Amino acid sequence: DPAQAAHWFAVAADEGYGPSQYILATMYSRGLGVPRDDVQAIKWFLIDLASLDNLLFTDNLFEQSEARADATQVAAAQKLDRAWWSANANKEQAYPK
Repeated sequence: DPAQAAHWFAVAADEGYGPSQYILATMYSRGLGVPRDDVQAIKWFLIDLASLDNLLFTDNLFEQSEARADATQVAAAQKLDRAWWSANANKEQAYPK
């Protein structure tokens, strides 16, 4: 069930689990299990990108989401990204080794 998967990826992403942040961003970008939402996709891509210190994505979903979004939406995603980092400053980002 894609909607159930999106729910659990969102829970893990919000707890700082990096792979879930990327998967959730991908789900929002493609509209899998959630309505397509480029603001949320960009937000989670930005959080994941900062967590991994400039990870090179294997696809261009981040760029596609940014291209579909207008300047106001990109600014909103950036604001959500900053708010997430503010609220989660004490969380250690988790990535499998």
